[in-house]
Amino acid sequence: MATNPLPKIAIIGAGPAGLTLASLLHKSNTQLNLTVFDLRARPSESALDEPSGSLDLHAESGQLALETCGLLPQFKALPDACSESMILADKDGLIHLEDSGDGDRPEIPRNTLTSLLLSSAPSESIKWEHKIIAVSSVATGKWKVTFLDLTNPHLGEQTEEYTLVVGADGTHSKVRPALTPIKPHFSGITCVTLTIPHLAIKYPSLNSYIGTGTFYAMGPGRATITQRGSHESARIYLMISSPASASPNIPSEPSPAINSLSALFKSPAEFKNLLLGSDEFYASFGTQVKDLISAGFSSAAEQEEVDIKPLYMLPIGFTWPHKEGLTLIGDASHTMTPFAGEGVNLGMLDALELSNAITSSASSSSDPDSAIQAFEEKMWPRSKEIAIETFKNLEIMFRDENGPEKFVNFFKSHVPPPEGEDERHEKA
Repeated sequence: MATNPLPKIAIIGAGPAGLTLASLLHKSNTQLNLTVFDLRARPSESALDEPSGSLDLHAESGQLALETCGLLPQFKALPDACSESMILADKDGLIHLEDSGDGDRPEIPRNTLTSLLLSSAPSESIKWEHKIIAVSSVATGKWKVTFLDLTNPHLGEQTEEYTLVVGADGTHSKVRPALTPIKPHFSGITCVTLTIPHLAIKYPSLNSYIGTGTFYAMGPGRATITQRGSHESARIYLMISSPASASPNIPSEPSPAINSLSALFKSPAEFKNLLLGSDEFYASFGTQVKDLISAGFSSAAEQEEVDIKPLYMLPIGFTWPHKEGLTLIGDASHTMTPFAGEGVNLGMLDALELSNAITSSASSSSDPDSAIQAFEEKMWPRSKEIAIETFKNLEIMFRDENGPEKFVNFFKSHVPPPEGEDERHEKA
């Protein structure tokens, strides 16, 4: 007696959302044929040990997904590379607020999260160094994935058909065009990223100034944000705003100043001089903030290029016409800026709920397409709510003359007042 072939599922992208989904499906013991595609080479242990951005995982989303993967004990046992503490300063460097955090949203370096998820995902199912060319429908009702195996480029373009294709491939998804022509647009914010390794040894005064967690120094249209990382490093994000468009769903255009800065990305010394010497950027910021930026460039003196990137967002309320056998999770589904700290948490929760939809329909022999459509219809309003919050935060931080003050007041309303005055508030 012939048996039905196992469902073939392709997950495009081995970021947090894709790896979470792969881990959950693997752990479920559901009978299926799973393949994960990713453009990058498999990260080495040394690469995963390098400093990276920090993510705070929330109990109701990111941590819940890790718990279901069986990884929560390992997560909680990790050393705190970046604490939950937060310092808010103005552009002059004067500190207005310090908060030690409440312990329910621990931070984890992005590379450490990747390592943790890789320990649980089925390694034999992940095809590294595979470039997705396109995803298209075929007459059988399945979806054809066209790809290049970069480890064997002489093979040329190859194809494989799948029952279900999940786009977990981020902002510039190769899967999304098979569902909708809508693309992410420039949010109006440009980010320059710098890293200072061994901050405590190299710059003890800066190490004390920015603290053990997240630090903000904000002025109208600009912000300096730091996070602590592995090996006592500090990751610096210089966020610079271009003029706002008429609506969050209309693309902004980079300002002439941003275009001038971007043109110098292959000349780090000139880039630094313009950044610190122009009032359109950080010339008017306080000495300590500029020292922090300068230290970031000193640590990156050997680099040939400056890491400068525009931040993108999908239109708020973005959805797509449901198509059987094709869906999106994570940034592919709801690209937004990082100003609510929800992106990775949303992606991991997407993965958890999609996994539940797939496995529950398999165990009950019910229609998987109905379960996946129900998953999408639950995901969309959740991501819309967070996208609205994220854009409001962006506008307060960068497009309101009183934004830094409002930002501080918002956090003060959610943080208990400290006992007595901190001398740093007076002397910073």
